[in-house]
Amino acid sequence: VLEKGVAALEEFGFPRDPALLQHIADYFVKLGVNPTDVLCRQLMEMDSDHSRHRRFQGLIIIDGEKKGKTLLEVIKANYRRNPGQSLVAFDANSSVIKGHGGVPVLVSADPTGPSKMIIKKIKMEEAAKCESHNHPTAICSVPGAATGTGGWIRDFFSLFGGALPVACSTLYLTGYYRIPGYVLPWETTIWEHPYQLETGLQIIQGAPAGAYRYGNEYGLPTISGSTTAFEYLHRFGKEVELFGYTKCGMWVTGMGWIERQQIRRKKPKAGLLIVQLGGDAYPIGLGGASGSSKTLGTQAAELDWNSVQRANAEMEKCVADVVRSCITLGKRNPIWDSNDLGAGGDGNAVTELIYPAGGKVYLRSIPSGDKTMSKLVLWCNESQERMVFLVPPEELALLQGIARREKCPMAIIGEITGDGRLVLIDEEAPVNTPEYEKVPVDLDLNFGLGEIPQLVIEDKRIERELHPLQLPEGLTVRETLEKVLRLPKVASKSFLVNHVDRSVGGLIAQQQNVGPLQLPLADVAVAADSHFAKTGKCWGIGDQPIKWIVNPAASLRLAVAEALTNLVWAPVENFARISLLGNWGVAASEPGEMARLFDANEELNIFLGELGISINGGKDSMSMAVEVDWQNTSQMVKVPGTLVVTAYAACPNITKITTPDIKRPGESKLMFIDLSGGQYRLGGSALAQVLQQIGDESPDVDAPQLFRRGFEVIQALNWQNLILAGHDRSDGGLIGCLVETAFAGNCGVDINFPAMPNNPSIFPLLFAEESGMVIEYSPEKEKQIQFILSICGLNGCAWVIGQTTTEKKINIWYNHQLVLSEDMRVLRHIWQEASYQIERLQGNPKCAEAEKKANYDRPGLHFDLTFEPKATSKKALRAKKKPKVAILREEGTNGDGEMAAAFQLAGAEAWNIPMTDLIEGKIGLDPFKGIVFCGGFSYGDHPEAGKGWAATILFNERVRQEFETFYNRPDTFSLGICNGCQVMPLLGWIPWQGIELNRQPRLVFNNSWMFESRFLAGKIMPSPSIFLRGMESSILGLIAANGEGRFFFPDPLLLEEIERQNLVAIRYVDDLGSV
Repeated sequence: VLEKGVAALEEFGFPRDPALLQHIADYFVKLGVNPTDVLCRQLMEMDSDHSRHRRFQGLIIIDGEKKGKTLLEVIKANYRRNPGQSLVAFDANSSVIKGHGGVPVLVSADPTGPSKMIIKKIKMEEAAKCESHNHPTAICSVPGAATGTGGWIRDFFSLFGGALPVACSTLYLTGYYRIPGYVLPWETTIWEHPYQLETGLQIIQGAPAGAYRYGNEYGLPTISGSTTAFEYLHRFGKEVELFGYTKCGMWVTGMGWIERQQIRRKKPKAGLLIVQLGGDAYPIGLGGASGSSKTLGTQAAELDWNSVQRANAEMEKCVADVVRSCITLGKRNPIWDSNDLGAGGDGNAVTELIYPAGGKVYLRSIPSGDKTMSKLVLWCNESQERMVFLVPPEELALLQGIARREKCPMAIIGEITGDGRLVLIDEEAPVNTPEYEKVPVDLDLNFGLGEIPQLVIEDKRIERELHPLQLPEGLTVRETLEKVLRLPKVASKSFLVNHVDRSVGGLIAQQQNVGPLQLPLADVAVAADSHFAKTGKCWGIGDQPIKWIVNPAASLRLAVAEALTNLVWAPVENFARISLLGNWGVAASEPGEMARLFDANEELNIFLGELGISINGGKDSMSMAVEVDWQNTSQMVKVPGTLVVTAYAACPNITKITTPDIKRPGESKLMFIDLSGGQYRLGGSALAQVLQQIGDESPDVDAPQLFRRGFEVIQALNWQNLILAGHDRSDGGLIGCLVETAFAGNCGVDINFPAMPNNPSIFPLLFAEESGMVIEYSPEKEKQIQFILSICGLNGCAWVIGQTTTEKKINIWYNHQLVLSEDMRVLRHIWQEASYQIERLQGNPKCAEAEKKANYDRPGLHFDLTFEPKATSKKALRAKKKPKVAILREEGTNGDGEMAAAFQLAGAEAWNIPMTDLIEGKIGLDPFKGIVFCGGFSYGDHPEAGKGWAATILFNERVRQEFETFYNRPDTFSLGICNGCQVMPLLGWIPWQGIELNRQPRLVFNNSWMFESRFLAGKIMPSPSIFLRGMESSILGLIAANGEGRFFFPDPLLLEEIERQNLVAIRYVDDLGSV
């Protein structure tokens, strides 16, 4: 730098940001020293757009006019006017809104050792976080999406004193799938796909596999989401624009909670220790922050591949258990402050954590799994599942004890000095080496994280030439509907939903699947605050990116509207208590896009102000473009400007949720509530997309107050139990809404539209994606519904449009003409086809074909009770002496919380017992009447489910004897759930002891070759089980969530003996109740 100035920084790889580079060069020239390569890399990651959000905070000049506010200031302006219930906004790694007080939560009486579990009432606030992991997912989808999931979870851990995640939603936006043998008419190849990026089909299989596997292993359910596949060439004159998700979008919204007393900002002070928890560093994930800030294809492919991190959910769960224990300690929490290691590695995380106080860090104290790493790689690698904490020295022993109990690696890597500098010391550097080898980083934090030159962004408004939508001559409603139902945005997502755990944690009140066939059509996601509460949190997702091409501001308003019309089906206390998260994705470097983004956000600010709600946090991805070859020229494919909105709120009653599935076929009526003011615009719709057009007029939200009243009407109808089902009009239009309610209800509808405002033709009426809802209701409730609509000023916006039918037929009449008459099962089969096609590729094709055949005309799940369910008596719950049950868990276990709650509700005294307590002799099994091997992924299920856990028992003589003695006591019981059930055969406990190893039954991979998450029916069989007495012959709903859930009997005669002795307690049954 001293010799070449700015040119030296550019040669190193810094982005071309003249003011910033001059700022950095001037600093080192003034000091009279050259920066080391370690410091250069650190600064490059710290000052990237990914880390500093420089475009969102940049000075924007449009058509020569300086804007008075940055993009971030535009968003914050509305938040300041309408903060709602926000407690934390645009601060820390997550947002927080007010939740509920006095929430009963089951916690360990002493999280530092073996102890009984007690119910503690806490002030629980709702935490939310949105994340994107587009860059690594586009390059290598499985680890890219997995580490995106891990990243947002750790952001919760680092929220002040620590927050805990509960559930999440995921969205995947890709290029077209082009499934072999199932290429759709609009999936034409426009440009050559970059060789270093995965295709849309690879990503839609790999990204969920990575993200969902991570969530499954960690114990974090995914309970809502969306997919979009899009590519489009837009011509105007001789100019062209290429749009598409060739650089894919992988967006996540995470929800959880934080205890009120943990919301506190503690500044770093001299003497605090810098402690790192989690796994070892490895030479992986280098340059993720800077790489993701660039347009894909503008740096060497090798650098792109090097920037992809790797995931280890098992290690993250160890860190989580430490954080949970620390939170349980309340005011004794040893965590002063924390940060997660993500983009930029230790170089970013530690620097942010110690700012502005300063500190010393000892490089070789950072746990490392590869001793050959250079200083630069060790300091800046982005190995995942690591956290850095500030800990008072007097609390160190407490944290060490918790970490040891949870098998979580921990190291002291430095201390706060208070001198305002970051000093990185290589304690292994030879004495006679130059000073820069001994101290590769010596950074003034006021320079490193203080004021830097504001990025100046100049752009011009570019008018986009648009053309009216042209419908082909002779087009029929049936033909059009078939195309729309095959579009990934509209089509079934079963290939995603059925392979992600949607139940782990025991707190999920509403996930994706609804109705007698359990189809993925739910609008809202809902989770309980605790296993003992009816309060919770609810959220809805919205995104309308394709409409950006037609009208950027309208696409943002519609994203908000969609999120709200998804949220509306769960009760909220009032509209003003709703908050929003915004996750932006834009090709900001492309001409005209920054101007469009700024203008659209200004209009969004006005719209939100009229609604009276605000965005209180978010994420931005501003380099959503990729360089491709098109007709032998280099062109940029840019994503249509994307805003993913999450509308979220505290939910006062999780039992009052309205789902889309029709409940009373043949008895109920349907009403359409239009919130568009009688508009029927088709621009950017699913209809336009399947016709390979875009249109010239986008749907919009023209009357914000009308929209808000519509939301409040649905809430009122829900609270008063006046509606049976409800669904929003969005992707696929009104006809998509109607047929989906019939699909989910396994029935038909008979629709007869009355004269509609503005007298639309049939295609705009059915396929426009304006805001609105359809509700199912009982005829006797109609007058009450009409009265509420009237007093809210919506009586001119609602029409009775038909009735439900038991006949599985979709009939639609308009202007006295029958425009559609089709078997519902045929249309549902079309809607499910893409999902089946992907299932064939990602799992066993025979299973996919069998399911496809079986699902065509299923009668639906059937349940039958032969007993009267009764709650545990208050006397039993209040008893001072209860049977003690050990809730056993091992590294990777994730089902212990709900298991403990279940036994607590049954009148037992649950104890939280990790295997380390037994191995270290802190407690034995003598005090317990029951033990439970809990579910999860012990040791990551390597090499086989349950083997690692079984080995910790079988190969430790004292522990093995503890279990043997317990097993042989006449007054005990044992239970294995999920992974715990996989352990018990390996111990030789089931079906009985003494079976030769080569005859021992065990659980093996599912025939589908995939993790299966299904809601099924199970019949209670006569058996000696103490849990099922008096329940024989009942058919109950069962949740299955496993990858190795198939019992295998090497000796068929053994199965016959098991059945003869009535040892099979529950059997899966079909819709008719047959085993």
